Amino acid sequence: MFTIRTAHEKDLDALCALYEEGRQFMAGHGNKAQWQGGYPQRSLLEEDICRRQMYVCEQNGALCASFVFFVGPEASYAQIDGAWLCDGPYGVVHRLCSPGRAKGAATACLQFCMQRCKSLRIDTHERNTPMRGLLCKLGFVQCGVIWLADKSEDRKSVV
Repeated sequence: MFTIRTAHEKDLDALCALYEEGRQFMAGHGNKAQWQGGYPQRSLLEEDICRRQMYVCEQNGALCASFVFFVGPEASYAQIDGAWLCDGPYGVVHRLCSPGRAKGAATACLQFCMQRCKSLRIDTHERNTPMRGLLCKLGFVQCGVIWLADKSEDRKSVV
C-alpha cells in the first residue's frame, strides 16, 4: 500500500538522497546520460516544493518514490517532432524517481496522476528502458521527440 502526498521542505534531504539513488539506478540500467551533473539540483526540488507540485510516495512511512505533477502547459512540449494525441488541457509528469526501493511505486505515482487528469504527457530519455517499459505497460504511446533547453533528445508519450 502506497501513500502519496505533497512534498514538504522537511523532505528535502530525503529527496536529494532518493534522486542520487535514482541516478545510480539509471546508470546501472544502461542510462548514464540522463540526470547528470547532480540533476535535479536541490534548488530545483525546493522550487517544486514551493510551487506545491512535488509529490512523494511512501510505503510504511518510508519514502520510496517522488515526482512532479501539474496541470497546465509545459513550454518544452510546445514543439514536437510528431503529434500529441489531443490538443486540450493536459497534466505533466516530470522527474519521476523510483529507484527500486518498493516494487510498484512508479506505477502508483502515475496512477495517482491519471486519476487527476484524463490526458497526461511525460518525457523520458530514449535509453531509460525501465521507464519506457512502464509507460508502455500503462497504456502511454510514443508521440514523437522534443528537444529540451539543452538540446538533448527526449522521447515523449501521452495517454
